[in-house]
Amino acid sequence: MELISQDDRGGTRLPRGPHQLSAEEVEADQRLRLLSAITQLAATKGYCATPVADLIQLAGVSRRTFYALFPNREELLKAAFAESSGAILARTAQAPGRTHKRSRRLETLMRVRVTSHVTQANLVTFANGTGVRIATVFSRNDGKLCVVAGSPAATTCQTTTARVDDGQWHLLRVTGTTGGSPHIRVLLDEHPVVDTAAPLGTQKIARLLLGTTVTGTFAADFDLVAADPLPIGDIVSPRAPSALSARAVSGLRVNLTWTRSTDDTGVTGYDVFRNGVPVAITGPTPSFADTTVDGLASYVYTVRARDAAGNVSPLSPGAAVDTPIVLREDFDSAASLRRFSPAAGLAWNASTRALRLVNGAHGRIALPGPTTRLYARLKFRIATRGAKPVPMIALRSATGTIMSAGLDASGHLGAGLPAATQWHDLQVHADVARRLVEVWLDGEQRTELTATLPAGRPPITAIEVGGAGTFDMLEDDLEANTRFMTDTVRPTAPRRVTATVTRSRTVSVAWTVAHDDIGVTGYRILRGGVEIGRTTAAHRRFTDRFAPPGARVVYGVRAIDAAGNLSAVRSRAVRIPLLSEPRTRRVRARHALRFSAPASSHAVTLTLRVRARSTPRRAVVAKLGTTTVRFPRTARRLRFVTLRIRVRHPGTTLRLGGRVTFDVRSILIR
Repeated sequence: MELISQDDRGGTRLPRGPHQLSAEEVEADQRLRLLSAITQLAATKGYCATPVADLIQLAGVSRRTFYALFPNREELLKAAFAESSGAILARTAQAPGRTHKRSRRLETLMRVRVTSHVTQANLVTFANGTGVRIATVFSRNDGKLCVVAGSPAATTCQTTTARVDDGQWHLLRVTGTTGGSPHIRVLLDEHPVVDTAAPLGTQKIARLLLGTTVTGTFAADFDLVAADPLPIGDIVSPRAPSALSARAVSGLRVNLTWTRSTDDTGVTGYDVFRNGVPVAITGPTPSFADTTVDGLASYVYTVRARDAAGNVSPLSPGAAVDTPIVLREDFDSAASLRRFSPAAGLAWNASTRALRLVNGAHGRIALPGPTTRLYARLKFRIATRGAKPVPMIALRSATGTIMSAGLDASGHLGAGLPAATQWHDLQVHADVARRLVEVWLDGEQRTELTATLPAGRPPITAIEVGGAGTFDMLEDDLEANTRFMTDTVRPTAPRRVTATVTRSRTVSVAWTVAHDDIGVTGYRILRGGVEIGRTTAAHRRFTDRFAPPGARVVYGVRAIDAAGNLSAVRSRAVRIPLLSEPRTRRVRARHALRFSAPASSHAVTLTLRVRARSTPRRAVVAKLGTTTVRFPRTARRLRFVTLRIRVRHPGTTLRLGGRVTFDVRSILIR
């Protein structure tokens, strides 16, 4: 707490350059700036963490000036305390509306902690304008609290049984009254320990001294020092609550518990914060149930205590919690039918692992708690239906139906016409407070079904499926939450993925169809784990024209639906042959043609344009290492011959020769 105000510091820093101030005025201003600096830094960083360098930087003085005014930091701190006490009493005397009679009464309130003492530890002293003692409260050598009233010569000590030498923080309140009815009252932790008439004299109390000005061996800490002629209310904040715990009971409720906070006058209540925003003000009971949460959400709760005077504690450490979905039923087994009550005609379909409803079958499933807003979602498939409406889902309160959705007599859901024998997605929303009803079919909102609820509807407590009518349908994946629910079901992975290298060195990737509960909208093609292309749901082939030659490449395919859910990746690896620049040479020779195959090559293709000037006596022979290939004897005409030889030892020499004149138009090495 900063005890010296801006007015008490004597103004701002002196201007640079020549001025008309005396040396005494400059020294006084520098001293006040140092007093201000230590109060500010001690309040923000702590006294122990405040070096002299920070003090002189904030005060704007040199190190030489600092040590000329104060021998060390400790003396500067003592001077700041003395100056602050005088400033408090000076303001008290100058306060408007304060009479001369009231100035004979002074009440001080502070937090004090005695950490060690060998001699008596003077805690607080009331003095007159010249510093003469009026009364002193101190801790004796044995730790008991004592009060001495009267002149400095007085030695009579009024001893109490209260102790302050336990190293703990205590609240000390001292009230002294001089004049016609001198009286002194001392409270420790708001419990009276001294309340009696005392010889305090008739002089006004002008000074409040902390500690002692005489030699003594003790250590004491002071905090929250206040003084006023009028009674001082409670200024001590409660301690921060501890051991805060948050547990998600359901998607609609989070229970909080914590350890009670302590206060000098008593805690009257707690403030609860969720993600930094206040959500409730509770009584003194250290627990709270938050019923305004959303399902599938993450929250961090904090709590602070408050007392009758309005003092609040620091915030407690945070407690994180993740809420589940409000309701989910996958109908994976016949046991799921037990959740419905009441129910009639419900059956479990083992082949589809779904709920089957036939001709008036219906069931009701309760929510974990009432709520004024709810989204409910399910998947349905109509096998047969009659000429009457088909009820599918309804949101109910404790007294009746809030809203319902289903097919009309013509098989439409609003303007939508769900195809028979196919799975569809239906989602409804009701907000009682906003009086709003909304419907979505296969992820598309049916705005023609948006409606307004009558006022005064009660909260939603249950979900009902089925109802009166002639139908045979399946329902699955029933979910409910307080926020809009997107499709979370992933498509199946594509099957039979193939990757084929064509003659033009492109790669053709193909696969078979993937499946989704609502529908696959496209496919993503990956090369080495990186997406390189996309196709629609109808196209299940992709051509990669930029495949890296000479590498083993892994191609992958994954499906995606309208909600952006991606399937698992199905992969296929393929090796891409090397592709080098064609090399063309023209050779006229009767001798052998030689060239070296590239070290990285695995196959050599020779395209020979042979023009025989005479009928060769024997066949043209091509040799590659130990491999020999003979060409047939060539007549006197143009002829193209292609030779492809597998290179077993890259880098070997290819010999091509024969007793015939020929032209080698091109040699293509791949």
